[in-house]
Amino acid sequence: MKICVLGGFGTIGRKVVAKILANSDKEVVVADRIDKDPELVFPGQQERLEYIKIDAFNVASIQRAVSHCKIAINCVGPHYRYGILMAKAIIDSGVDGIDLCNDSSSMPGILALDSYAKERKVSFLTGLGFSPGLSNLFVLKSIQKLDTITSIDINWTGDILHQAGKAQLDHFLYLANEKTSVYRNGLRFLVPLFSEAQQTIFAWPFGEMEVSQIGSPEIITLPEYISVENINVKGAIIPNWIQKSIKYSRYSGLTKDVSPRNTISGLLYKTGQFFSMKSVLNGKVALQVRVKGQRNGVNVAVQMDAVDYFASLVALSVATGAFALARGEVYEKGVFPPEGCLNENRFLTEISRLGLVYTISENFSA
Repeated sequence: MKICVLGGFGTIGRKVVAKILANSDKEVVVADRIDKDPELVFPGQQERLEYIKIDAFNVASIQRAVSHCKIAINCVGPHYRYGILMAKAIIDSGVDGIDLCNDSSSMPGILALDSYAKERKVSFLTGLGFSPGLSNLFVLKSIQKLDTITSIDINWTGDILHQAGKAQLDHFLYLANEKTSVYRNGLRFLVPLFSEAQQTIFAWPFGEMEVSQIGSPEIITLPEYISVENINVKGAIIPNWIQKSIKYSRYSGLTKDVSPRNTISGLLYKTGQFFSMKSVLNGKVALQVRVKGQRNGVNVAVQMDAVDYFASLVALSVATGAFALARGEVYEKGVFPPEGCLNENRFLTEISRLGLVYTISENFSA
């Protein structure tokens, strides 16, 4: 069986390819715009690797890359620019797929391909990364312990620049010119990026951090599957000067257009990489999911935490999802977020086997 990783030479794509090679006997097609011998990137795996050059704006090249594969994984970002195009191309090819979409503006467009995916008899998992992705499945695991749910708080922090790639910065610069979604009292509305700051205590080595509204598709997808009144997704980028640069970039007006935004994200990425080399975190991130509700009439807060390297968390989630597709565990056809088609118990058991370490705790109050 072949799995195609689109953007397989990128910062995240390389980790995804490595996880698949290390934890399965699958062959991998590395599809990327960069001409490179995959043997140089993944030594000792020549017999299981194939390289195909693609252009993300050329649908025919994408379809050619995925046509002989069972599963296609899109690691090409930012998703506000490529998400819908790549999802449509994969579904057009009649191949099951996964993407890492973390963009609230493109997520509705990808989900809108559901009927078309059903016609093509394709299962497509969207938003299966760190947040969204692992965060959604932590939510599902947490609500098992509650009778009713009142709120969901998803928080993350970390040195994402060291392992996330320039596309992640491009994503946030794009969001800085828009507004981000929140879900409150059963209604979805918009607030500025990095607003509504609050202090949150993360697992070691992070401790107390200030997080703020970050904008993520969990706000869009979770209410479709879970009865809840309030959902917040907040984050904090380390180093903080990167977050401040993104936050205030909208006042310059330079990041409203694609070309200058691409240039600025590149400059920030290179500068951030330099400082990340000196950081003790060196690419580590923390994810915290806290679900509040009641059990037997008692107020309970269930919390799940994970700390790992950003690219590793994303790659673990993607590889686990790909293996679930390969085993036929996702039998529904259409486009789904993780909570719409994955069994959280099976998923978390499998991802733990692959290397994820997480904790789950409960807090009771009158």
